[in-house]
Amino acid sequence: MDYSGGSLLWILYAVSLVYLGIFAGKEGRKLVVWPFVIAAVTLFNPLLIRFIASKLHVLRRVPRLYWLLIYYIVIAYAFVHLIGRLRKRWMQAAAFAAAAALIICLGNPVFAAETGFPYSMPENTSFVSGRVIELCNIYHSEGIAEPKVLYESELMQSVRTYDPSIRSEATRDLTVTLEQKGYVKESVEEDIDRMTIVEVFFLENYDVPTEGFLEALKARQIDYVTTRNGSGQDAYMALCGMKMAGMTGEYHVWKTGVNNG
Repeated sequence: MDYSGGSLLWILYAVSLVYLGIFAGKEGRKLVVWPFVIAAVTLFNPLLIRFIASKLHVLRRVPRLYWLLIYYIVIAYAFVHLIGRLRKRWMQAAAFAAAAALIICLGNPVFAAETGFPYSMPENTSFVSGRVIELCNIYHSEGIAEPKVLYESELMQSVRTYDPSIRSEATRDLTVTLEQKGYVKESVEEDIDRMTIVEVFFLENYDVPTEGFLEALKARQIDYVTTRNGSGQDAYMALCGMKMAGMTGEYHVWKTGVNNG
């Protein structure tokens, strides 16, 4: 019911499978019925697929597998097969009218729904968490078209996926090298500004003078810095004299003043 949007067309799907299994012969069973049986034992087996999905941490994506059912095609195939078996033209016309009536009565209206047009493009097509959406809204709250943001590497992929217009100071290469020993000496020694940012934000060296950190942010054209509430980063940004642009339940967003003084 959830997958079909509350319509009862899934009933026709079940009836179509039974009909094709009985009357469509070997070819029909091979084309439609057996693929469903195999999928029911594997992909749609709740004990099996939920166990695997939980281990892969994709349990919320299991309902997307129902797209593999393509039950509209099965229903259409069953009706065409049934109508084709009838010899009289008037019987075929009557069967066609009955099939159309069933689909209309059991399906959901598209252009004449009681509560208005029910379908629209989803706002969150990337299915990212609410915290990412809140942060992206804050980054655009001052009208900067392509803000550059300094945030923890954990947010990099989800923010980029949801809103590509937001530029990240953290990059994939930076994230990888952060996990390696001797990072500062080997990776960013030639870039003093970036090394200063790495020292403070990623390596949490709060002995770096705030003036030097602010100069580094300005040189790198960073508009916002995102810190976890109550963290050492949070206290350091406050010590720098930054003003807060917004907050979520988990993060504070500080504005550097690069674009608006």
